[in-house]
Amino acid sequence: MKNKFINKSIIIKNSFLKLRNLGVFGLLVFCPYACEKLVELDSPRSSVTTVEAFGTVEEATSAISGIYFRMINVSGIPFLTAGGMTFFCGMAADELELSFQGDPNITSFYNNSLDEGNYAISQYLWNPGYFNLYQINAVKESLGNSSILSKDFTEEKIAQVTIAASLIKFSLSSIFGDIPDVTSTNWRHNKEISRTPREVVLLKIVKDIKDILSKLPDNYDGSENERIFPVKSAGHALLARTLLELGQYEEAELYATQPIENANFKLEALNDVFKYNSNEVIWQLKQSNQTRAATPEGAYFVSTSPFYPPSVLIQKSLLSSFEENDERKSAWIKEQVIDSNVYYYPYKYKIGRLESAPGGPYEEYYVVLRLAEQYLIRAEARANLNKLDLAIEDLNVIRRRAGLPDLQLGLNKEEVLKEVLEERRIELMFEWGHRWADLKRFGKATEILSTNKGHEVLSRDLLFPLPSNDLFRNANLTQNPGY
Repeated sequence: MKNKFINKSIIIKNSFLKLRNLGVFGLLVFCPYACEKLVELDSPRSSVTTVEAFGTVEEATSAISGIYFRMINVSGIPFLTAGGMTFFCGMAADELELSFQGDPNITSFYNNSLDEGNYAISQYLWNPGYFNLYQINAVKESLGNSSILSKDFTEEKIAQVTIAASLIKFSLSSIFGDIPDVTSTNWRHNKEISRTPREVVLLKIVKDIKDILSKLPDNYDGSENERIFPVKSAGHALLARTLLELGQYEEAELYATQPIENANFKLEALNDVFKYNSNEVIWQLKQSNQTRAATPEGAYFVSTSPFYPPSVLIQKSLLSSFEENDERKSAWIKEQVIDSNVYYYPYKYKIGRLESAPGGPYEEYYVVLRLAEQYLIRAEARANLNKLDLAIEDLNVIRRRAGLPDLQLGLNKEEVLKEVLEERRIELMFEWGHRWADLKRFGKATEILSTNKGHEVLSRDLLFPLPSNDLFRNANLTQNPGY
Protein backbone atom coordinates (compact mmCIF):
# COMPACT_ATOMS: atom_id res chain seq x y z
CA MET A 1 0.00 0.00 0.00
CA LYS A 2 1.23 3.48 -0.77
CA ASN A 3 1.96 5.39 2.43
CA LYS A 4 -0.06 8.42 1.47
CA PHE A 5 0.91 10.86 4.18
CA ILE A 6 2.57 9.04 7.06
CA ASN A 7 6.20 10.04 6.71
CA LYS A 8 7.14 10.82 10.26
CA SER A 9 10.14 13.06 9.71
CA ILE A 10 8.44 15.15 7.04
CA ILE A 11 5.16 15.48 8.93
CA ILE A 12 6.80 16.46 12.20
CA LYS A 13 9.09 18.95 10.51
CA ASN A 14 6.35 20.58 8.43
CA SER A 15 3.79 20.56 11.21
CA PHE A 16 6.31 22.01 13.63
CA LEU A 17 7.17 24.90 11.35
CA LYS A 18 3.55 25.76 10.65
CA LEU A 19 2.15 25.29 14.14
CA ARG A 20 5.04 27.26 15.64
CA ASN A 21 3.85 30.19 13.57
CA LEU A 22 0.35 29.65 14.93
CA GLY A 23 1.52 30.02 18.50
CA VAL A 24 2.32 26.49 19.63
CA PHE A 25 6.07 27.03 19.71
CA GLY A 26 8.00 24.40 21.64
CA LEU A 27 5.18 21.89 22.08
CA LEU A 28 6.15 19.53 19.28
CA VAL A 29 8.91 16.99 18.75
CA PHE A 30 10.59 16.87 22.14
CA CYS A 31 7.73 16.39 24.61
CA PRO A 32 4.40 16.58 22.77
CA TYR A 33 2.25 15.44 25.69
CA ALA A 34 4.44 15.62 28.79
CA CYS A 35 4.32 19.42 28.78
CA GLU A 36 2.19 20.57 31.68
CA LYS A 37 0.18 23.42 30.17
CA LEU A 38 -2.44 22.13 27.77
CA VAL A 39 -5.48 24.23 28.52
CA GLU A 40 -3.31 27.15 29.64
CA LEU A 41 -0.81 27.63 26.83
CA ASP A 42 2.08 30.07 26.80
CA SER A 43 1.70 33.19 24.72
CA PRO A 44 3.14 32.95 21.22
CA ARG A 45 6.85 33.67 20.97
CA SER A 46 6.47 34.60 17.32
CA SER A 47 3.58 34.84 14.91
CA VAL A 48 2.68 35.47 11.30
CA THR A 49 -0.72 35.73 9.71
CA THR A 50 -2.57 32.47 9.22
CA VAL A 51 -2.69 33.22 5.49
CA GLU A 52 1.11 33.16 5.44
CA ALA A 53 1.09 29.91 7.42
CA PHE A 54 -1.24 28.21 4.90
CA GLY A 55 -0.31 29.74 1.60
CA THR A 56 -0.77 26.57 -0.46
CA VAL A 57 -2.87 23.44 -0.54
CA GLU A 58 0.27 21.43 0.18
CA GLU A 59 1.01 23.37 3.37
CA ALA A 60 -2.55 23.03 4.60
CA THR A 61 -2.67 19.33 3.74
CA SER A 62 0.58 18.73 5.59
CA ALA A 63 -0.71 20.33 8.79
CA ILE A 64 -4.06 18.54 8.53
CA SER A 65 -2.31 15.21 8.01
CA GLY A 66 -0.25 16.02 11.08
CA ILE A 67 -3.42 16.12 13.17
CA TYR A 68 -4.35 12.55 12.30
CA PHE A 69 -0.71 11.50 12.65
CA ARG A 70 -0.55 12.78 16.23
CA MET A 71 -3.89 11.23 17.13
CA ILE A 72 -2.47 7.72 16.70
CA ASN A 73 1.33 7.74 16.67
CA VAL A 74 2.70 7.40 20.19
CA SER A 75 5.04 4.99 21.91
CA GLY A 76 4.77 3.26 25.26
CA ILE A 77 1.52 3.40 27.21
CA PRO A 78 -1.51 4.23 24.99
CA PHE A 79 -2.65 7.86 24.82
CA LEU A 80 -6.24 9.10 24.56
CA THR A 81 -6.96 8.45 20.87
CA ALA A 82 -4.20 5.86 20.43
CA GLY A 83 -5.52 3.05 22.60
CA GLY A 84 -5.85 5.13 25.77
CA MET A 85 -9.64 5.07 25.87
CA THR A 86 -9.55 1.30 25.44
CA PHE A 87 -6.82 0.67 28.00
CA PHE A 88 -7.69 3.03 30.83
CA CYS A 89 -11.49 2.75 30.53
CA GLY A 90 -11.19 -1.01 30.11
CA MET A 91 -9.21 -1.14 33.35
CA ALA A 92 -11.70 1.09 35.16
CA ALA A 93 -14.59 -1.02 33.85
CA ASP A 94 -14.77 -4.83 33.86
CA GLU A 95 -12.72 -5.62 30.76
CA LEU A 96 -8.97 -5.46 31.40
CA GLU A 97 -6.41 -5.95 34.14
CA LEU A 98 -2.63 -6.02 34.39
CA SER A 99 -0.76 -9.30 34.69
CA PHE A 100 1.62 -7.69 37.20
CA GLN A 101 1.46 -5.16 40.01
CA GLY A 102 3.52 -2.33 38.63
CA ASP A 103 3.12 1.43 38.72
CA PRO A 104 0.36 2.26 41.26
CA ASN A 105 -0.69 5.18 39.07
CA ILE A 106 -1.69 2.63 36.43
CA THR A 107 -3.10 -0.09 38.70
CA SER A 108 -5.31 2.50 40.42
CA PHE A 109 -7.48 2.56 37.30
CA TYR A 110 -8.33 -1.11 37.85
CA ASN A 111 -8.78 -0.54 41.59
CA ASN A 112 -11.03 2.48 40.94
CA SER A 113 -8.89 4.44 43.39
CA LEU A 114 -7.79 7.42 41.30
CA ASP A 115 -6.68 10.74 42.73
CA GLU A 116 -6.02 14.12 41.17
CA GLY A 117 -2.25 13.70 41.45
CA ASN A 118 -2.20 10.62 39.21
CA TYR A 119 0.27 11.51 36.48
CA ALA A 120 -1.26 8.99 34.04
CA ILE A 121 -4.51 10.97 33.93
CA SER A 122 -2.76 14.15 32.84
CA GLN A 123 -0.01 12.66 30.69
CA TYR A 124 -1.98 9.99 28.81
CA LEU A 125 -5.54 11.33 28.70
CA TRP A 126 -6.06 15.01 29.55
CA ASN A 127 -2.95 16.55 28.01
CA PRO A 128 -3.05 14.63 24.71
CA GLY A 129 -6.72 15.50 24.28
CA TYR A 130 -6.21 19.21 24.76
CA PHE A 131 -2.95 19.26 22.82
CA ASN A 132 -4.76 17.79 19.80
CA LEU A 133 -7.73 20.13 20.23
CA TYR A 134 -5.39 23.09 20.22
CA GLN A 135 -3.76 21.90 17.01
CA ILE A 136 -7.17 21.37 15.40
CA ASN A 137 -8.29 24.86 16.40
CA ALA A 138 -5.08 26.34 15.01
CA VAL A 139 -5.60 24.60 11.68
CA LYS A 140 -9.29 25.56 11.54
CA GLU A 141 -8.45 29.21 12.15
CA SER A 142 -5.78 29.16 9.48
CA LEU A 143 -8.10 27.53 6.97
CA GLY A 144 -10.97 29.85 7.80
CA ASN A 145 -8.90 33.00 7.41
CA SER A 146 -7.22 32.02 4.16
CA SER A 147 -7.94 34.08 1.06
CA ILE A 148 -5.79 31.80 -1.10
CA LEU A 149 -7.28 28.37 -0.62
CA SER A 150 -10.50 27.55 -2.46
CA LYS A 151 -13.78 27.68 -0.58
CA ASP A 152 -14.60 24.04 -1.33
CA PHE A 153 -11.20 22.82 -0.12
CA THR A 154 -11.37 24.94 3.03
CA GLU A 155 -14.89 23.89 3.94
CA GLU A 156 -14.18 20.20 3.40
CA LYS A 157 -11.02 20.23 5.52
CA ILE A 158 -12.65 22.23 8.31
CA ALA A 159 -15.48 19.70 8.28
CA GLN A 160 -13.09 16.76 8.54
CA VAL A 161 -11.06 18.15 11.43
CA THR A 162 -14.34 19.08 13.14
CA ILE A 163 -15.13 15.34 13.22
CA ALA A 164 -11.74 14.73 14.84
CA ALA A 165 -12.38 17.44 17.43
CA SER A 166 -15.84 16.04 18.14
CA LEU A 167 -14.42 12.57 18.74
CA ILE A 168 -11.85 13.96 21.18
CA LYS A 169 -14.43 16.01 23.08
CA PHE A 170 -16.79 13.04 23.28
CA SER A 171 -13.96 10.91 24.67
CA LEU A 172 -12.84 13.50 27.23
CA SER A 173 -16.39 14.08 28.43
CA SER A 174 -16.93 10.33 28.79
CA ILE A 175 -14.17 10.10 31.37
CA PHE A 176 -14.17 13.57 32.98
CA GLY A 177 -17.82 14.63 32.66
CA ASP A 178 -17.91 18.43 32.44
CA ILE A 179 -14.86 19.66 30.51
CA PRO A 180 -13.40 22.94 29.26
CA ASP A 181 -14.76 23.38 25.75
CA VAL A 182 -11.68 24.84 24.08
CA THR A 183 -12.67 26.21 20.69
CA SER A 184 -9.88 28.65 19.82
CA THR A 185 -6.14 29.29 20.13
CA ASN A 186 -6.71 32.39 22.28
CA TRP A 187 -4.29 31.57 25.11
CA ARG A 188 -5.55 34.40 27.33
CA HIS A 189 -9.06 32.97 27.19
CA ASN A 190 -7.99 29.34 27.43
CA LYS A 191 -5.90 29.82 30.57
CA GLU A 192 -9.01 31.03 32.44
CA ILE A 193 -11.62 28.80 30.84
CA SER A 194 -14.12 26.99 33.08
CA ARG A 195 -15.84 23.65 32.61
CA THR A 196 -18.88 23.27 30.37
CA PRO A 197 -21.60 20.83 31.50
CA ARG A 198 -21.26 17.52 29.69
CA GLU A 199 -24.75 17.68 28.19
CA VAL A 200 -23.95 21.08 26.71
CA VAL A 201 -20.70 19.70 25.27
CA LEU A 202 -22.57 16.81 23.66
CA LEU A 203 -25.26 19.13 22.28
CA LYS A 204 -22.50 21.32 20.84
CA ILE A 205 -20.95 18.25 19.19
CA VAL A 206 -24.32 17.49 17.59
CA LYS A 207 -24.67 21.06 16.34
CA ASP A 208 -21.09 21.21 15.07
CA ILE A 209 -21.43 17.99 13.09
CA LYS A 210 -24.81 18.92 11.65
CA ASP A 211 -23.41 22.28 10.56
CA ILE A 212 -20.60 20.68 8.55
CA LEU A 213 -22.26 17.44 7.46
CA SER A 214 -22.98 18.60 3.91
CA LYS A 215 -19.33 19.63 3.46
CA LEU A 216 -17.92 16.16 4.14
CA PRO A 217 -17.02 13.96 1.16
CA ASP A 218 -19.53 11.31 0.16
CA ASN A 219 -16.87 8.66 -0.43
CA TYR A 220 -13.19 7.83 0.05
CA ASP A 221 -11.96 8.82 -3.41
CA GLY A 222 -9.84 11.63 -1.96
CA SER A 223 -7.75 9.18 0.06
CA GLU A 224 -7.34 6.56 -2.67
CA ASN A 225 -10.20 4.62 -1.08
CA GLU A 226 -8.40 4.27 2.24
CA ARG A 227 -10.84 5.13 5.02
CA ILE A 228 -8.40 7.32 6.91
CA PHE A 229 -10.21 10.67 6.64
CA PRO A 230 -13.77 11.27 7.88
CA VAL A 231 -16.50 11.21 5.24
CA LYS A 232 -20.20 11.95 5.56
CA SER A 233 -20.93 8.51 7.02
CA ALA A 234 -18.42 9.20 9.79
CA GLY A 235 -20.45 12.27 10.64
CA HIS A 236 -23.63 10.18 10.69
CA ALA A 237 -22.01 7.53 12.89
CA LEU A 238 -20.59 9.97 15.44
CA LEU A 239 -23.89 11.84 15.51
CA ALA A 240 -25.70 8.58 16.25
CA ARG A 241 -23.30 7.78 19.10
CA THR A 242 -23.66 11.25 20.61
CA LEU A 243 -27.44 11.39 20.24
CA LEU A 244 -27.76 8.00 21.93
CA GLU A 245 -25.73 9.30 24.85
CA LEU A 246 -28.11 12.29 25.05
CA GLY A 247 -31.17 10.05 25.01
CA GLN A 248 -32.41 11.53 21.73
CA TYR A 249 -33.50 8.18 20.40
CA GLU A 250 -35.43 9.15 17.28
CA GLU A 251 -32.50 11.02 15.80
CA ALA A 252 -30.03 8.37 16.98
CA GLU A 253 -32.06 5.78 15.07
CA LEU A 254 -32.19 8.04 12.02
CA TYR A 255 -28.45 8.71 11.83
CA ALA A 256 -27.42 5.14 12.63
CA THR A 257 -29.58 3.98 9.73
CA GLN A 258 -27.60 6.08 7.25
CA PRO A 259 -24.40 3.95 7.24
CA ILE A 260 -26.43 0.76 7.71
CA GLU A 261 -28.19 1.43 4.43
CA ASN A 262 -25.06 2.71 2.67
CA ALA A 263 -23.77 0.24 0.09
CA ASN A 264 -20.15 1.19 0.92
CA PHE A 265 -20.37 -0.71 4.21
CA LYS A 266 -21.04 -4.29 5.17
CA LEU A 267 -20.28 -6.55 8.10
CA GLU A 268 -17.07 -8.49 7.54
CA ALA A 269 -16.01 -11.92 8.75
CA LEU A 270 -14.78 -11.65 12.33
CA ASN A 271 -11.11 -12.00 11.46
CA ASP A 272 -11.35 -9.33 8.75
CA VAL A 273 -13.08 -6.57 10.71
CA PHE A 274 -9.94 -4.67 11.72
CA LYS A 275 -7.94 -5.04 8.52
CA TYR A 276 -6.86 -1.95 6.58
CA ASN A 277 -9.26 -2.78 3.74
CA SER A 278 -12.26 -3.79 5.84
CA ASN A 279 -15.63 -2.81 4.39
CA GLU A 280 -17.07 -2.64 7.90
CA VAL A 281 -14.93 0.38 8.73
CA ILE A 282 -16.42 3.86 8.57
CA TRP A 283 -13.33 5.70 9.79
CA GLN A 284 -9.89 4.47 10.83
CA LEU A 285 -6.53 6.02 11.67
CA LYS A 286 -3.38 5.04 9.82
CA GLN A 287 -0.34 4.48 11.99
CA SER A 288 3.23 5.16 10.91
CA ASN A 289 5.21 2.16 9.79
CA GLN A 290 8.58 3.84 10.29
CA THR A 291 9.17 1.90 13.52
CA ARG A 292 6.49 -0.78 13.08
CA ALA A 293 3.26 -1.24 11.16
CA ALA A 294 1.25 -2.35 14.20
CA THR A 295 -1.68 -0.37 15.59
CA PRO A 296 -1.26 0.99 19.15
CA GLU A 297 -3.48 -1.74 20.60
CA GLY A 298 -1.85 -4.47 18.57
CA ALA A 299 1.56 -3.33 19.76
CA TYR A 300 0.48 -3.04 23.39
CA PHE A 301 -1.87 -5.99 23.84
CA VAL A 302 -0.46 -8.79 21.72
CA SER A 303 1.96 -10.97 23.68
CA THR A 304 5.65 -10.32 22.99
CA SER A 305 7.19 -13.37 24.66
CA PRO A 306 6.39 -17.10 24.90
CA PHE A 307 7.94 -17.14 28.38
CA TYR A 308 6.10 -14.29 30.14
CA PRO A 309 2.39 -13.50 30.46
CA PRO A 310 0.96 -10.72 28.30
CA SER A 311 1.06 -7.32 29.99
CA VAL A 312 -2.71 -6.85 29.76
CA LEU A 313 -5.20 -9.61 30.53
CA ILE A 314 -8.96 -9.98 30.23
CA GLN A 315 -11.01 -9.85 33.42
CA LYS A 316 -12.67 -13.11 34.43
CA SER A 317 -16.22 -11.72 34.45
CA LEU A 318 -15.90 -10.87 30.76
CA LEU A 319 -14.49 -14.27 29.87
CA SER A 320 -17.40 -15.97 31.59
CA SER A 321 -20.03 -13.79 29.89
CA PHE A 322 -19.79 -15.39 26.43
CA GLU A 323 -22.63 -17.55 25.24
CA GLU A 324 -21.73 -21.05 24.14
CA ASN A 325 -20.44 -21.17 20.55
CA ASP A 326 -19.90 -17.41 20.32
CA GLU A 327 -17.21 -17.23 17.65
CA ARG A 328 -16.02 -13.84 18.84
CA LYS A 329 -14.32 -15.54 21.78
CA SER A 330 -11.96 -17.50 19.56
CA ALA A 331 -11.58 -14.74 16.95
CA TRP A 332 -11.00 -11.76 19.25
CA ILE A 333 -9.43 -13.34 22.34
CA LYS A 334 -6.19 -15.27 22.41
CA GLU A 335 -4.79 -17.54 25.09
CA GLN A 336 -1.21 -18.11 26.11
CA VAL A 337 -0.15 -21.08 28.22
CA ILE A 338 2.86 -20.78 30.51
CA ASP A 339 3.67 -23.51 33.05
CA SER A 340 0.12 -24.87 32.77
CA ASN A 341 -1.36 -21.42 33.49
CA VAL A 342 -3.66 -20.00 30.83
CA TYR A 343 -3.63 -16.26 30.18
CA TYR A 344 -6.21 -14.55 27.96
CA TYR A 345 -5.56 -11.25 26.20
CA PRO A 346 -7.29 -9.04 23.59
CA TYR A 347 -6.76 -10.14 20.00
CA LYS A 348 -8.95 -7.95 17.84
CA TYR A 349 -5.76 -6.46 16.41
CA LYS A 350 -3.53 -9.40 15.58
CA ILE A 351 -0.37 -7.66 14.39
CA GLY A 352 1.83 -6.91 17.39
CA ARG A 353 5.40 -5.76 17.86
CA LEU A 354 6.92 -9.09 16.91
CA GLU A 355 4.77 -9.57 13.82
CA SER A 356 5.37 -6.07 12.49
CA ALA A 357 8.64 -4.93 10.94
CA PRO A 358 9.78 -1.32 10.50
CA GLY A 359 8.78 -0.17 7.06
CA GLY A 360 6.76 -3.33 6.60
CA PRO A 361 3.40 -3.62 4.86
CA TYR A 362 0.19 -2.61 6.57
CA GLU A 363 -2.32 -5.29 7.48
CA GLU A 364 -4.46 -3.40 10.00
CA TYR A 365 -5.39 0.22 10.63
CA TYR A 366 -6.82 1.54 13.88
CA VAL A 367 -10.63 1.49 13.74
CA VAL A 368 -12.49 4.51 15.12
CA LEU A 369 -16.01 3.91 13.79
CA ARG A 370 -17.48 0.73 12.31
CA LEU A 371 -20.80 -0.58 11.08
CA ALA A 372 -21.54 -3.07 13.87
CA GLU A 373 -21.71 -0.24 16.42
CA GLN A 374 -24.39 1.45 14.32
CA TYR A 375 -26.59 -1.66 14.46
CA LEU A 376 -26.21 -1.67 18.24
CA ILE A 377 -26.91 2.04 18.52
CA ARG A 378 -30.05 1.61 16.45
CA ALA A 379 -31.12 -1.40 18.50
CA GLU A 380 -30.82 0.54 21.75
CA ALA A 381 -32.60 3.56 20.30
CA ARG A 382 -35.41 1.39 18.95
CA ALA A 383 -35.78 -0.43 22.26
CA ASN A 384 -36.20 2.89 24.05
CA LEU A 385 -38.76 3.89 21.42
CA ASN A 386 -40.66 0.63 22.08
CA LYS A 387 -39.85 -0.66 18.59
CA LEU A 388 -38.91 -3.89 20.29
CA ASP A 389 -39.04 -6.39 17.45
CA LEU A 390 -37.07 -4.06 15.19
CA ALA A 391 -34.46 -3.73 17.95
CA ILE A 392 -34.25 -7.51 18.21
CA GLU A 393 -33.78 -7.78 14.44
CA ASP A 394 -30.77 -5.44 14.68
CA LEU A 395 -29.29 -7.50 17.49
CA ASN A 396 -29.78 -10.66 15.48
CA VAL A 397 -27.76 -9.25 12.58
CA ILE A 398 -24.78 -8.99 14.93
CA ARG A 399 -25.49 -12.35 16.58
CA ARG A 400 -25.64 -14.22 13.28
CA ARG A 401 -22.22 -12.91 12.33
CA ALA A 402 -20.95 -14.33 15.64
CA GLY A 403 -22.49 -17.75 14.95
CA LEU A 404 -25.23 -17.36 17.57
CA PRO A 405 -28.93 -18.21 17.27
CA ASP A 406 -31.48 -15.44 16.84
CA LEU A 407 -33.18 -13.92 19.83
CA GLN A 408 -36.89 -14.63 19.77
CA LEU A 409 -39.28 -11.80 18.97
CA GLY A 410 -41.75 -10.74 21.62
CA LEU A 411 -39.37 -9.78 24.43
CA ASN A 412 -40.42 -6.89 26.64
CA LYS A 413 -38.52 -3.60 26.80
CA GLU A 414 -36.49 -4.51 29.88
CA GLU A 415 -35.46 -7.80 28.32
CA VAL A 416 -34.45 -6.18 25.05
CA LEU A 417 -32.36 -3.52 26.77
CA LYS A 418 -30.64 -6.23 28.81
CA GLU A 419 -29.76 -8.01 25.58
CA VAL A 420 -28.49 -4.74 24.08
CA LEU A 421 -26.15 -4.17 27.01
CA GLU A 422 -24.81 -7.73 26.84
CA GLU A 423 -24.39 -7.64 23.07
CA ARG A 424 -22.53 -4.34 23.27
CA ARG A 425 -20.28 -5.82 25.95
CA ILE A 426 -19.09 -8.60 23.66
CA GLU A 427 -19.15 -6.93 20.25
CA LEU A 428 -17.46 -3.69 21.37
CA MET A 429 -15.11 -5.08 24.01
CA PHE A 430 -11.65 -3.47 23.99
CA GLU A 431 -12.80 -0.60 21.79
CA TRP A 432 -12.73 3.08 22.75
CA GLY A 433 -14.07 2.65 26.30
CA HIS A 434 -17.56 1.69 25.13
CA ARG A 435 -18.21 -0.56 28.13
CA TRP A 436 -17.33 2.25 30.55
CA ALA A 437 -19.79 4.61 28.85
CA ASP A 438 -22.46 1.91 28.45
CA LEU A 439 -22.62 0.99 32.13
CA LYS A 440 -23.01 4.64 33.09
CA ARG A 441 -25.62 5.31 30.41
CA PHE A 442 -27.66 2.31 31.58
CA GLY A 443 -27.36 3.42 35.22
CA LYS A 444 -25.78 0.12 36.26
CA ALA A 445 -22.11 1.00 36.65
CA THR A 446 -21.65 0.89 40.44
CA GLU A 447 -23.77 -2.25 40.84
CA ILE A 448 -22.21 -4.29 38.03
CA LEU A 449 -18.63 -3.16 38.55
CA SER A 450 -18.73 -3.78 42.30
CA THR A 451 -20.02 -7.30 41.64
CA ASN A 452 -17.67 -8.14 38.77
CA LYS A 453 -14.51 -6.65 40.25
CA GLY A 454 -14.86 -7.70 43.86
CA HIS A 455 -14.32 -4.24 45.34
CA GLU A 456 -16.76 -1.43 45.96
CA VAL A 457 -17.10 1.05 43.13
CA LEU A 458 -18.64 4.35 44.23
CA SER A 459 -20.53 6.92 42.23
CA ARG A 460 -17.57 9.29 42.48
CA ASP A 461 -15.43 6.68 40.70
CA LEU A 462 -17.49 6.99 37.52
CA LEU A 463 -15.67 10.20 36.59
CA PHE A 464 -11.90 10.53 36.54
CA PRO A 465 -10.46 13.47 38.52
CA LEU A 466 -9.13 16.51 36.73
CA PRO A 467 -5.32 16.84 36.98
CA SER A 468 -4.16 18.80 40.00
CA ASN A 469 -1.68 20.90 37.99
CA ASP A 470 -4.44 22.30 35.79
CA LEU A 471 -6.60 23.06 38.81
CA PHE A 472 -3.67 24.90 40.41
CA ARG A 473 -3.05 27.03 37.32
CA ASN A 474 -6.68 27.85 36.55
CA ALA A 475 -8.85 28.96 39.46
CA ASN A 476 -11.93 28.66 37.24
CA LEU A 477 -11.57 24.89 36.95
CA THR A 478 -13.38 22.81 39.56
CA GLN A 479 -12.75 19.22 40.63
CA ASN A 480 -15.19 16.36 40.22
CA PRO A 481 -17.16 15.46 43.38
CA GLY A 482 -15.46 13.18 45.86
CA TYR A 483 -11.85 14.02 44.99
